[in-house]
Amino acid sequence: MARWRAPWLPWDSSVPVFVALCLSAGVFQAKAGLSQDISAPCEDIFFDEGALLQRPTSRTPGAASLASHGDLHDLGSTSAVRGYIPQKCPNPEDCADIGSNCAGPSTAELVVREVPSSCSLCRLAPDATAILYTIQRGDGAGTRVGQALMSMAYASQYNLKFGGFFLPWDQKDLVHGADQPTALSAFLGCNYSDLLVHVEKPRFAECWSGAPLGGAVDNQANQAILLHQCNGISCRPDLSMLTWGFLAEVRKSTLLLSHPTPLFEGNRLRVVIHIRRGDRQPGGSAFSEPTWASDTLYLDFLSSLDRLGVDAQVHVFSTTEERTKSKDFDIYRSRGAYVHLDGDAVEDWAHMAQADLLLIAPSTYSWAVGLLNDKCVAIFNYVPFPVMMDWISLSEDLNEFGEVGRCLQKKGLHNAVQ
Repeated sequence: MARWRAPWLPWDSSVPVFVALCLSAGVFQAKAGLSQDISAPCEDIFFDEGALLQRPTSRTPGAASLASHGDLHDLGSTSAVRGYIPQKCPNPEDCADIGSNCAGPSTAELVVREVPSSCSLCRLAPDATAILYTIQRGDGAGTRVGQALMSMAYASQYNLKFGGFFLPWDQKDLVHGADQPTALSAFLGCNYSDLLVHVEKPRFAECWSGAPLGGAVDNQANQAILLHQCNGISCRPDLSMLTWGFLAEVRKSTLLLSHPTPLFEGNRLRVVIHIRRGDRQPGGSAFSEPTWASDTLYLDFLSSLDRLGVDAQVHVFSTTEERTKSKDFDIYRSRGAYVHLDGDAVEDWAHMAQADLLLIAPSTYSWAVGLLNDKCVAIFNYVPFPVMMDWISLSEDLNEFGEVGRCLQKKGLHNAVQ
């Protein structure tokens, strides 16, 4: 079976590509004022073209059996991430410059404000006194909420409060037509604007690009710590922070799972497909690539769904922006799908979060909301985003589509025997 090759390797390279998923904190060292992961007990996860995850013998006790555990959500502090495809990424932190200074506790001058009481995800560590901050990204809603979740997961993991986001001076609140504060407020279940911190040239007791030295924190009262890690989800080396326990808290906090979903009709199976268009076009090819899934692939997915024999309502969510037109989606309308273009992010996310079956696009816009959906979530296995333990990983030939039927049956949503 051919190995999946990272895009930065020569095509004729025979180097097997794998990623090590670290399930516990490793050893860290200080480098240029930042803490950086240099060693950790890990589980090797190999990525093949025909099968996304081939697990060798695990070096982490019990890790190899996680996928077959009777109730994954009872695992609490266990990572919910099954694996991901390694990418060629920008610099290790990729944060905007806010003029911060990591001067140590004796000279830290940041006035630490009270953590907003409305933010339950900021207070997951009940006895915490030190406060973790990070620098907000300036791009789309999905990428921002992914970073927010990772930062809050760090705070929970290391018994810290989460204090909020510092903003670059040129921060935009409208990207891809989405109102970022409103969208993130609904996703996180608190007023996102309350989490924005405006302090010029802040000082911190410590600055991290990963976990702290030795995996522990000196939790001094009102100590300010900066998490200097702003890479997108596909470039994060610390995905094991997304644990089942943390995701359960996110689902309790979010407003999206209780938000009205008026586009769903009756009791038919609710299928939502996110198709990334508008800001992306294929690089001279109709075939799928890391940030693009072809129409052919989506139409094959619909054909496979038809063969399940379910009474489904299919809702396609996408955008046009400057590169795509509404008529480009006629191929989906002709298959009976409802097409929703350039909608409100909160409305889009609510329908994705509450769908019976969600197909994620090569986009953090739907990947992030997939974390909220506790029914059936599918993702194509070439997409450079983390695959969660209970998601369905589909290759481009859709050979694994039987898992969709089995998931629907297990959730009581489909009575066909696969």
